[in-house]
Amino acid sequence: MRKGKVDSILGRTILGYQVKEKIGTGGFGDVYRVERTNIVGKVNRALKVITLPKDNQYLEILNSMGGDYDKTEEYLKNELDRVVDEIRVMSMIAEKDNTHIVSYFENDIEKTDKNKYNIYILMELMTPLDRWLYENNITVEQAIDVSLGVAKGIRICHENNIVHRDVKLNNVFVSKDGKFKLGDFGIARKFDALTLSHTIKGTPRYIAPEIYVKNEKYSTLSDIYSLGILMYYLFNKRRYPFYPNYPEVYKKDDEDRAFYERMQYRKMPDPICAPQKVAEIILKTLEKPEKRYGDINELISDLEKVKKSLSEGELRENIGFDSNAAEIKTESQNKEKQFIEALGNDNSKSISFFEHSVEKKAVSKKKHFAKHRIEEKTAFERKSSFEHNDEEKTASERKNFFEQNVEKENISERKNFWGNNTENKTKRRTKIALIIGACLMTVAVSIFVAGKNKEPSKGVG
Repeated sequence: MRKGKVDSILGRTILGYQVKEKIGTGGFGDVYRVERTNIVGKVNRALKVITLPKDNQYLEILNSMGGDYDKTEEYLKNELDRVVDEIRVMSMIAEKDNTHIVSYFENDIEKTDKNKYNIYILMELMTPLDRWLYENNITVEQAIDVSLGVAKGIRICHENNIVHRDVKLNNVFVSKDGKFKLGDFGIARKFDALTLSHTIKGTPRYIAPEIYVKNEKYSTLSDIYSLGILMYYLFNKRRYPFYPNYPEVYKKDDEDRAFYERMQYRKMPDPICAPQKVAEIILKTLEKPEKRYGDINELISDLEKVKKSLSEGELRENIGFDSNAAEIKTESQNKEKQFIEALGNDNSKSISFFEHSVEKKAVSKKKHFAKHRIEEKTAFERKSSFEHNDEEKTASERKNFFEQNVEKENISERKNFWGNNTENKTKRRTKIALIIGACLMTVAVSIFVAGKNKEPSKGVG
């Protein structure tokens, strides 16, 4: 595999897939859309690229080792071994349940510099939950389904003695068939930083108070707490506990105050969009450890029960915001236009597919029918006219073809007829001539013989 910086991997082939565009970035690394064409067609996957260590991390480790490069290299190799083990665990869990866990396929490690590594993880290409929420005005039922999907993903982890440790909005994904899946099994937390303080700063909105304040170890209860924060967010107009209620504008000071309130286990208000029974479940997940759900199966059971108890009207109630899909489409069209112009105007520079973010999305006929009905009608009429002309042309061509063939056939038949008649007539004439010649020969022979017999006999004198 060719060495190089992660920023320059566009166009490269990694793990058998060509890197097409960057689709995400974060503290853990970057995510790219990659593509491969086989006998079935085009296959798209997501490629997560993680650099270990980052520039600032390497300097921190080097300083802690007294500037000793060999010790720093040994530290990084040990860390890399741990990462490999974590990837194996992640793949093992994904194999056991790909309904609620993001599928992982292959991985590879590339040493790009003396003290740097790129870790490549090939996985299922899905829509991040935050993107999906932005494009959809979710209902109560959908919010419950998100919660259940994540909870069942956590259950798979716990059944295999794995604590996820980083359950949050950015680690939940939506499949093409509408399934909600959990991803990043502690990898983001471990890769993002190599110290506890960095880890805590990575997910302050989701971390349980006992982890942050009391410095306790992560446990199954901390996963449940993090899921509770996500559920609160879904049912609270996408705002975290103790934030000012929507539509009030909040400031950075409000975020800090909300974090402090939560770290003190202050009593939380109900999420403003949650039915009462759902609110009770959410608040129970955010209690102190001794009052919290002790097992993820208990939470799943309560969610399934409350979903069945709600009426159809309650389940269909919208709790999000109006869809921003149209805005996303317009933005995508503008970027596509810029991309095409870049292709046409400047061939000397490489073009970033991520920068222009060319996206192909179907246009809804219902939304655009009124706007385009005249153009569609005109287009239809033109199309009908062309089809009609083509049909007439085709019919005319068929008629001319058949007429020409019939004429050719008649000419051929007449030609054959006269040809055959002439040939037969010649044969008959030849035959008659031969017969007449034979008859004349016979008559001539007969006359000759008769003349011979009439001559007088000569005596002997």
